[in-house]
Amino acid sequence: AILRGMGPVEPRGAAIIFEILKRDPPEEEAASLRKNLKELCAWFLETGDFRALTLVHDSMAPGVSKDDRPGMPALSCFADPEALGEILNGLDFWGKEKYDEIAMLIRKVGPAFIEPMLRKLADSPSMSVRRFLLDRIAEAGAEAVPAILERLNDGRWYFVRNLILLLRKIGDASTAERIRRHLDHPHPRVRQ
Repeated sequence: AILRGMGPVEPRGAAIIFEILKRDPPEEEAASLRKNLKELCAWFLETGDFRALTLVHDSMAPGVSKDDRPGMPALSCFADPEALGEILNGLDFWGKEKYDEIAMLIRKVGPAFIEPMLRKLADSPSMSVRRFLLDRIAEAGAEAVPAILERLNDGRWYFVRNLILLLRKIGDASTAERIRRHLDHPHPRVRQ
């Protein structure tokens, strides 16, 4: 059933590897399979196949935490903030044609993307990438609030302005006092 709807050979190969891993093979074989799976994920990332990465994520643990499945530790491409940052770099490299696929992957992976998205938001020169990130972080809602609040005293006025916009969009009343503190910010666009 996991193979249904999959296109190219590589995603089907990943699905087969998952099926074998679910059967709890000997550790030596499992280690080799996990290595192959990581290499496939790296290939998907390199080729901009975010749809295949989403399928891999969905196949990892339907209804089960990635860390709880026997013989299947979380793959680094979905657990490591640096690896998630590489996925976000696809926004710049592949452009708008991949935005929907990347957005779907962000929604599937969830809160692990918050920190890498905030880092990219702070540094991205592209307005369309920043808008994309603002929308995805806002979708995370209350889960993003602590990470946003941690950065609210950043020295970059444009980043602080975007963080305040995010907090307002999320609408968490408990952040109002932290936002009010910026009424005296040195930059007029933050004060506004």
